[in-house]
Amino acid sequence: MFIKRALQSGVCLGAMVSATTAFADISAQEAFDAWQEQMTRTNGIALSYADADMNGDTLTITGLDIDLTDESLEGLEYDITVDAITFTENGDGTVTNKITSPLTISMKNSLSPNAGGARISIDATNGETVFSGSPDNLTMTGTFAQISASVDQIIENGMEMPMEISVTMYDAETVNTMVFTGDRINSVQSGSIAKTDLFVDFTDGADGLNFSGQLLGTAYEGTSEMPADMSNTNPADFMSMGIVGEFTYTNESAQFLAMMQDFSGMTNVSFAHNGGETVMTFDEVGFGFDTSAKDMSLQIAGGAVPFPVDVTLAELGMDMTMPMAATDGPVDFGLGFDVIDLTINELIWSLIDPTGALPHDPITAQLGLNGTGKLFFDLTDPEQSQAIAMGAVPGEVYSASIDRLKIALAGAMLTGTGDFTFDNGDMFTFPGMPRPEGSLTLTGEGINGLLDKVAGMGLPVGEQIMGARMMLGMFSTVTGDDQIESTIEVNDQGHVLVNGQRMR
Repeated sequence: MFIKRALQSGVCLGAMVSATTAFADISAQEAFDAWQEQMTRTNGIALSYADADMNGDTLTITGLDIDLTDESLEGLEYDITVDAITFTENGDGTVTNKITSPLTISMKNSLSPNAGGARISIDATNGETVFSGSPDNLTMTGTFAQISASVDQIIENGMEMPMEISVTMYDAETVNTMVFTGDRINSVQSGSIAKTDLFVDFTDGADGLNFSGQLLGTAYEGTSEMPADMSNTNPADFMSMGIVGEFTYTNESAQFLAMMQDFSGMTNVSFAHNGGETVMTFDEVGFGFDTSAKDMSLQIAGGAVPFPVDVTLAELGMDMTMPMAATDGPVDFGLGFDVIDLTINELIWSLIDPTGALPHDPITAQLGLNGTGKLFFDLTDPEQSQAIAMGAVPGEVYSASIDRLKIALAGAMLTGTGDFTFDNGDMFTFPGMPRPEGSLTLTGEGINGLLDKVAGMGLPVGEQIMGARMMLGMFSTVTGDDQIESTIEVNDQGHVLVNGQRMR
């Protein structure tokens, strides 16, 4: 559902701003005809216009209206209108498209007209898109000194909300090459935006929000392959349509400031980072993403927050590889996160450690889990997803490995690696799960020292600390000064061994 909605909306808005089809060495009228054909490739899109006037080498389209509606959108309807767009023959085999007036996007729910809606204005008149190439190999190069978008109206429960929202992008450049091969489209895209300003202002009685932000050095690049005709698609078909792509998004820095007013008073929040990257991939099997941001800082003070919060991070990241379709054989999956060098202000530390017994070193937590498995169902099909919700076994896991594990806290550190395979034909050795085979090795440094410091804090945890020391003594071996190691192994007979000693 989400993928289809994104594709449909993206076709409309992307085509309006970058006018994604015009052919070299053809007339402006032929270019506009081809542009209309592409605009309506996706199911549920209807296009109309009041007039088409050819004057010299320029075709001007006025009163353009684009409607997007589909029952799979759960009643949500889009209506895009623009007074005029032009297609100009440049005389050198290229065609230039311009949006000569701001466009308006209206959204509403046809199933519940009083539930809400919105109206958005986008001004992309300060730029143009030049098309070159041939009908089967088109390159669209867009340059925009400024693109502005604002929310003119928001209706909720039949009442207009007192809210102002605006986004302004400066020095935007885009390049999109589309190659048509039979019934497929291969696309190579890239673009950059020098600066993006964001602003939100909302007041509702005693409650309010004032938000501003700025992104610098935003860039993207990607490739994709998909069917040329998306007019008769439904979510259950996406995994079998061969939609393949990879996109990378980066930005040099970001900064956001917010002031939130409620019954508790004014809360001030500031956030910044110096570099971020997100990589997304998708194919006929599933999708993946890997996102991270560096040199992050967060400050919160006032209002419902009883004390100032000041947090910094060297890096925060998350990655996931997720199969979405039924397969005949194993496919990769993965999940990971990285919290590297987290620091918190001393006021928060004083609440956790009032006596100052613990080292206030930066905190790190990392985990990377990868493996192979397969699904029995297509998760994009609502009916098959319902079967999983009713208790059907969703699939099988064949292998799993921990390629990174690190926890560093208060002078102690735990690291580990492990690899396991799973026999799905044996669900009896370990009842209810496939029999594992493999090993996990954990290494600890400074753990006994940390236990000593916690014991000296005066907390009523003496028995718990004694129990922890006993567990360390039973399931680990000493490898150095306050260094321990433990290896947990499951062999091919289903025996569980800890440091060579059989426990099961």
